Parts: sequence; structure tokens; C-alpha cells
Amino acid sequence: MMPRKSSVMSFQVVRVLALAGAATLVLRADSFTPTAPMHMARAGHQATLLTDGRVLVTGGSDDSGTAIGRAEIFSPVTRTWVDTGPNVIPRLEHAAVLLPDGRVLVVGGALTSSSCEPIGAAEIYDPETARWSLTENLPLGVGRGPIAVRLADGRVLVSGGGTPCGKVSTSTIVFDAVSNTWTLVSPMNVPRQFHTAVLSADGRVLVTGGAPDIRAVDAETYDPASGSWTIVQKPTVVQGTSCDGYLPSFAALLEGGAALAAHATAPECSSLTILAGARFLVAGGTASSGRRVESAETFDPISEHRTLTGPLATARAGHTATRLVNGSVLLAGGEDGTGRTASSEIYIPEIPYAASPLGLLRGGVVRGREFFYGGLLAAALNSKDHLLISYTHGRPSTRILEWNRLEMGRPLPPLREIGAGFEEFHSVRLDKDDNIWAVAPAANEVVRFNANGEVLLRFGAPPPADADAGAGSPPPPLERPYLDHPLDVEVDGRGNIFVVDGERNPRIAKFDRRGRFVASAGLRGSRPGEMRSPHSVAIDATGNVYVADGGNARIQVFSNALALLTLYDTVGAPWALCMTKGAHQYLFSASNPDRTDNSNGDLTGEIFKLELDGTIVGRFGRSDNARGAFRTPHFVDCSRENELILVGISDSLQTITLLPQ
Repeated sequence: MMPRKSSVMSFQVVRVLALAGAATLVLRADSFTPTAPMHMARAGHQATLLTDGRVLVTGGSDDSGTAIGRAEIFSPVTRTWVDTGPNVIPRLEHAAVLLPDGRVLVVGGALTSSSCEPIGAAEIYDPETARWSLTENLPLGVGRGPIAVRLADGRVLVSGGGTPCGKVSTSTIVFDAVSNTWTLVSPMNVPRQFHTAVLSADGRVLVTGGAPDIRAVDAETYDPASGSWTIVQKPTVVQGTSCDGYLPSFAALLEGGAALAAHATAPECSSLTILAGARFLVAGGTASSGRRVESAETFDPISEHRTLTGPLATARAGHTATRLVNGSVLLAGGEDGTGRTASSEIYIPEIPYAASPLGLLRGGVVRGREFFYGGLLAAALNSKDHLLISYTHGRPSTRILEWNRLEMGRPLPPLREIGAGFEEFHSVRLDKDDNIWAVAPAANEVVRFNANGEVLLRFGAPPPADADAGAGSPPPPLERPYLDHPLDVEVDGRGNIFVVDGERNPRIAKFDRRGRFVASAGLRGSRPGEMRSPHSVAIDATGNVYVADGGNARIQVFSNALALLTLYDTVGAPWALCMTKGAHQYLFSASNPDRTDNSNGDLTGEIFKLELDGTIVGRFGRSDNARGAFRTPHFVDCSRENELILVGISDSLQTITLLPQ
């Protein structure tokens, strides 16, 4: 390898990675990805998000119009369905709501689609026992298409409903789960069935739509303090449809923290879900010709912009759409035009992006001697817009090269080499002062260089006196002060150093600013806190530590003292993590379905952008769509929030520029 000062010599390029050219624009196509089907095809059912993140599906009807008593539960982690205890009373087009103690109340509905008799009993499901039990008697029967809303004080408001043979109801009743009692309260001003309810930040309930002749009608609010309803007149320009309860017309009334509390979906209707940022997702429904449609769109009530998304995997109407804990949406069941369907799919917003390969000199000939810098392992961008890249299998060996990014794509040598004579570095990170932190697995050490490449700190490897296995029994794995095949490193705002130890002793280890061991968490296994093939680490501004536990397909979040806080287990197989530096931080997580560096890095480069609470902002690099994919990333740098530098397992280097959603 020859540094920049040798450029005056005869220099012949013999190998160059792709030169930077025109960016490849990948258009946004929001993803509806098929997942495992339910055990029973059904429409007119209800789906309820449980406190543990699973989804309970109850009731609905089969193709004969008969109510279904069989209930089932979807796990977002395994993406599978399992049966649970059946309802006491089969019911269709009922209401369901989660109670404060984690149980689920279902009320209303009918036994068949042609029944004129509303069901006059309600029941409660207990997830701990998987059993149902009846509540006390209702003061009146609740028909098809009611809504049930959990109020701020824990009580449940149930309103509306109807039957094919009678009038649509204005009735309102309230259930108190503590006393197991029902109370009849003031009726609505407008009869409603298959309407929509939103719980406002101030505790009131906004109800829209549901008029029996599907016309746009005034909305109304219920005040739990007074027990009364107040009309909210519809605007002159009506937005939305009867299927979404004309809710967009009243979106200006939604205050911060408002959430969709209930939506009774009619058999021919689309689903409605409130996404992060108070946007609406409207999916499926029925065309004027009667055909079930696969179209979907998002609606922003602030800008009043409607954006068409990619199509559903299955055209459907009368289905459920449940926002999961991670922000994605589960669509299940409904009617597809030929009959009831058991199919399910998951919506995750796709982030549009532009991809550009980074032109990089890979080798050359100087004074008749050929050299090759080697394959790529990691890359980090410093404050001077210089790219620090670590290499493997160079001829001769090359460790870290510093490149002027503005000159990449031209046949110019690097600015300097850093770390000559060290073992190869699997990971390269930069701190706020442009100090370089490099991890050498073969040497079991972490090295800190200053911006000029001078060594400031080395730690992790046992001293020669401790390397002899016969010197006594080693301490337990979590108490070992030395590293064993480390793979990644990050430094918090106080200078504490966190290192991912590899598969031989899978853990996250904490060291102080001088490299002295403090504590560790991990051990091999799949239980919370245990790890299999941890590969990457990130730290947020508060000091919380995020570990890519790739072998267990999850991100584990620890406190700065390494106490386990939570798990994010619905974002593929996390392999490379990166934390943005701005005031509002995001976590990027690159998935590696092979869960090993020893792969070809095929077109499976799916990356998730997450809020720090695990909510999925979006993803890009569809693993199920080769036109929108890239090679599996081995390392991700996100020094600039909307510009990522990816080093692929397959020895690729590119810039990903995220575009507005």
C-alpha cells in the first residue's frame, strides 16, 4: 500500500470498485407483506391488541353467514396463529375492547347475518387462563356494528348498533369492569351503526359516521364527566367516505395524543388505522362495481394530502386492521370477492431512497509491484468528510485507510493508513472528537486512535501472564475482564466503552474510559438478556445500550448499567446498528437473514428505521423485491441522519440517501 505522498511515482490502476455515477432511484411502494393465514376464514370479526403485543381475533361469520365461536391469537414475533378458548356465544359484527387489567370485553353482534335478534349478553376473555366468562346482564340488547371505547377512567362506552329488521340504535351503555355492572346513559343524538370513535387527549370521545343511509352526518362528542353527547356540525366540504365515518372531515378536532379507539367495519368497507404522526391508513374496500379492491392510501389530516401506497397482497373488504406495538399494521380476514378469506398481511411503510455506489480505488501497481488493499469490513465518516475504511485480506495487509470522500471515484491513493501492524479491524467507529475506535477480533482488543492515527488506548486482550490456561480456573463468563473475539464498540457521552463480545462468549461488556472492566450482560441462550451471535451495538443520548442479538433475531435494550430494559423482536434479524446524532435520535437496524458473516450477502439488505421505543418509522431495501434491494449490510454508518454508508457482506460500498416519505 502506498500513501498519498507517493502519488508522484508511476501509478497504474489495476482494480477499481464501481465509480460513483448516476444514483439509482428506488420509488416508494409501501409494503403489504403476506404472513401466516388464520385458521378460519372469517369476516365481520374483531381484532384486539393484547398487552403483550399479540392480537386476539374473535367472532365473525363464515361463508354461510353463521357466527364463528372459535377464537385465535396472532404472534408478531413468530408471525403465526394459535387457537385459544372459544367464545361462550358465537357472534358476528360485534364490538371488542381491551380492559385496563389486560382482559378483553366483547359485546353485541348477532348469531347469523340474517338474524333480527341482537345478542343481549357480553363476555370477557382472560389471556392468562385462555377462558371466557359472561358479564352481568346488559340493560338492553346490542346489535350489529356497535363500537366499544375504553374511557380514561377504565370504564367502557358502548354505543349504537342495529339489525337487518329494525332501526339503527342511538342507545349508549357503560360497563364498569371493577364492579362488573352495566349502566344505561344518555343516548346519542344520531342513530349509528358501523361508526368510528376517537378518544381525544382530554378524555372525550369523538364519534363520526354510521348513519343508516350512509350519508355524511354531524359528528358528536361524549363527555364522561357529564355523561352527555354534544353535536359537532359537519364542515361544508365533506372529506372521507361512509366506510371511514367521514373522519377526515373532523380531523382538525384531533388533539395531540388522540388515537383511533374503535372502528366498526361494515362488510363492504375498507379498514381504517391511525399511524404514527396521526396519519390514517385506509386499505381495501369495495369498488362501485362491487369488486373487492386491493388499493390502499395514507391520509395526512394536517396537509390534507392523500398518498396511494402499494397494493394489498389480497383484495379484501370487511377485514380488521390492527396497529401493532412496533407501529406496523396487521390486516386479517374479510371477504375477497369469492368468499371469506383467512389470509393475513402486514403493512410497514417503505422509505424511498436513492442508492449510489462509492467509487473506490482497490489496488494498483507501483514501481512494477502490484498491491491490493483488500476486502471491505467497515466504514465511518468523520467531520472532515473523510471516510475511514477497514480492510481484510490485503496484499500486503492493510488495516484502515482514510479517504477524501470528495476525491473518491478518481484514481487517487488514500490520505493515510492507520493501524499498520495491527490485526484486522472488524468494526470502526468515531467519537465526537473524531477519535477512531477499532475492534480487532483476532487480537481480542479494542484500539483507540486519535484523528492522526496515533494510538491512545489499547485494551481487552489478557496480558501474557494471564493467557496461560493452567494459571487457575477462569472467572465466570460475565465476570471475565478480557475480551474473547470482540466484534463492535461504542462510547457513551461520559466516555464509558461498550464492546460486543462474539459467539465464544456472547455478551455486551462495559469498560470505563481507561479500558478497565466494569460489568457485562449476556451468556449464550435465547431467554431475555441472553444472546446468540451478537454483532453490533449502538448507544443513545441517555446512555441506553442497544445490542443486535442477530442469532435470536432481536434487538436487546439495556440501561447504562446493563440492566435489561426491553426487546425489539419484529425487525428481521438485526446485524448492524447505527444511532443518529441529532436532537431526535433514530436507530437504524440492518437485517441479515443468514445470521452470519460467512454468506454471500445476497439481495436481502433490509434496513429498518426505528424510534427509540421500537416503533418502526419505515424500512427500505425490500428483501422480497430484488428491484428495491441491496446486498446485506455488514456495517452501517449514519453520521448524517438521511445519508447512510453501507458496507456489504459481499464486499460492496454504497451511499443510501433517504427521501421524504
